[in-house]
Amino acid sequence: MEPFRREAHFALLRDTGFVALAAAIMMVAFSYQLELAFCIGASVALFFAVVLVFKVGGLTEEAVQRSEPWLALERGRRPRGDEGRRWARDRLEELLLLFAKRSSGISIALFGVALVVRVI
Repeated sequence: MEPFRREAHFALLRDTGFVALAAAIMMVAFSYQLELAFCIGASVALFFAVVLVFKVGGLTEEAVQRSEPWLALERGRRPRGDEGRRWARDRLEELLLLFAKRSSGISIALFGVALVVRVI
């Protein structure tokens, strides 16, 4: 069952990388105004966290079977039966919430930096 968790982790890392790249590009584009640049980065991170939480809200055992980590595994390596689908849903939910938590923490840090830049 661990191959599913690994596939889910790498899929989320890839998605997070794309979001971070987009945020970095926007922050560099507005680097002439530091406060705005950090606010943009923080807003992107917060939006990503909210999207992940909404994904958790719509996560069912059937939705897990249509997810990328599930489909990336060969049939023989997928979790089997109802218990396997529940396990996969729980692991995917755990990972989504972990990434949402980290993304919201990054958002808080970036908003804090924007506040400090504004005060200085």
